[in-house]
Amino acid sequence: MSSHLYIRAISEEQIQWLLIDQGSRQNIEQGEIGQLQNYLNAQGVHEISATFFMHTELTAVIEAKIPSSQASNLTRLLPIALEEEIAQNVDDCDFKALSKAKNGSVWTCVVSKGLIDQIVESFADINVHLIHLTLDAKYASHDINPESIGITLDDERVLIKNDTQVFALPFDQLSHSIAGLHTEDQAERDIELYYQENDERISIVKAQLEVAGHENINLNVIKQPLLGEMADHYITSKRHLNLLNSTQSGNDALVARIK
Repeated sequence: MSSHLYIRAISEEQIQWLLIDQGSRQNIEQGEIGQLQNYLNAQGVHEISATFFMHTELTAVIEAKIPSSQASNLTRLLPIALEEEIAQNVDDCDFKALSKAKNGSVWTCVVSKGLIDQIVESFADINVHLIHLTLDAKYASHDINPESIGITLDDERVLIKNDTQVFALPFDQLSHSIAGLHTEDQAERDIELYYQENDERISIVKAQLEVAGHENINLNVIKQPLLGEMADHYITSKRHLNLLNSTQSGNDALVARIK
């Protein structure tokens, strides 16, 4: 089994990383990108492939209307369908469907090509080759059933997903968003609420959900750092969301080795 690095953005300067070396999982570390380079050198790792979990709020998640008869041609149709919805030129953006088209629409992640290039190049400078770049909210919790909503409490953020879309927001804005967590037909969904042990916010969030009319709330304690959860969920996921295309991902030999 080859080595692979999982990286999570914490802030503009800070990242966390998890090295899985020949199947052996190392401790999760945190620091700036230069400290990651020093860490890898100390481990005797001079080149490695990596998966990066970027902040979901750096992208736009938008519903695109797609004719059912054209659902198999999303790569060409998504930029056309969303051209009027985004502020940037569509040629400067990448478009990735978050799920299969359903009832004439598909939720789509729109991300700046310039941002992707900036992230990829910053790690390539230290011989860390990103072959997967994805959204942290997508993998903060397990794949959930279509009748549920997953809510994960991060340090100062909340990561939310259902079967068709994902988004993230500051924790202090959660109370204003809870009312919108119903399905399109306003049927209630079960809530899977994920939190770190000793997170005192859990009782507040649960009470807010109950006041908003959510009765079926399942509490799930995260027993490891959130990056470890994300890595586990990415490894076991049946359907990966990778924002990189073949021209943006790193070293071809490393890509072949990780597949």
